Amino acid sequence: MEVEVVLTSHRVEFLPLLRDEALSADIIVLEEPSNENLYRFFKNEISAEEYVRGLDTSFPLYTYFLSDLLKNLYQMGKQIFQIEPYLETIQRIQRSIEDGTFSEVTKDDAIEKIRLIEKKAFGAFIEYQEAFMKGDFDILVEKTIDFSKADAERFRFRDALRFKKIVELIDEIKSKEDDPGLKLLIEAGSIHSSLPSSLEDKLETDYVRAFNLKEKAAKAIGAELINNPGTRLTEAFIKDKRISDENLRTLAARSLVYISKITPEEMLPEGENKFPHLVEELRITQEVDRMDYDACREEFQRIWRTRFKKG
Repeated sequence: MEVEVVLTSHRVEFLPLLRDEALSADIIVLEEPSNENLYRFFKNEISAEEYVRGLDTSFPLYTYFLSDLLKNLYQMGKQIFQIEPYLETIQRIQRSIEDGTFSEVTKDDAIEKIRLIEKKAFGAFIEYQEAFMKGDFDILVEKTIDFSKADAERFRFRDALRFKKIVELIDEIKSKEDDPGLKLLIEAGSIHSSLPSSLEDKLETDYVRAFNLKEKAAKAIGAELINNPGTRLTEAFIKDKRISDENLRTLAARSLVYISKITPEEMLPEGENKFPHLVEELRITQEVDRMDYDACREEFQRIWRTRFKKG
């Protein structure tokens, strides 16, 4: 079996590249919780608009165009699975709060562990937001580092759960059809970069490769892919890299300027600019990477004063 882990981001501009890889796959594993509405959409029981409206997504345009692509792939005979056990558990906890079964559900040790990880990450995020609104840059940098640590812990556990479920799926497929020519495509967010090597170590008799869509897009426009400072900060904690406190603070400071400059809304390819998000991300990353800590503080405070102190 050939296993291809496609590292991507929730941007419409990467969907043509994802399509090109998916066309040669027999089985596609999505990075999302199980949702029966996706298959109802495949069977024309609901529209794409109804499917997207039923989701809690920050990327409605991406989700809309992705669902259309997946429907075409499904109609071509591709098998499509949704595997994201961590987020499924979060949804189960949320439902238990609504239906009054929370205390019963959280008796399960695995579910309670996820709840505690989420509680820690959410608490760190709230402290980050509070510091952001106060505009004290030095405190905000510390809270950014704290949140990145909590986020990294969440990513590690989430990756471990998904890895286990993917291996179970592969074993199940092999038990039914051990075809060496079968191709399995696994969707993964670009920050989940450890998944290919984990699968390679586990699946000794299979061919495993990683394909980074952002990297391919960067090459297409003649640029070098550089992760933004926030991603590099979180990855440092995911991979337990040894980085000095000064460098951590500088990365956090750069990430604050980066998120203050980046366009939050979804953008679509237009004209010759096939990768609007990527072009902007690389430009701003290069800009902030030239800044030291003090320059970041000065730039962030300038932006903060003009954007958040109006009126």
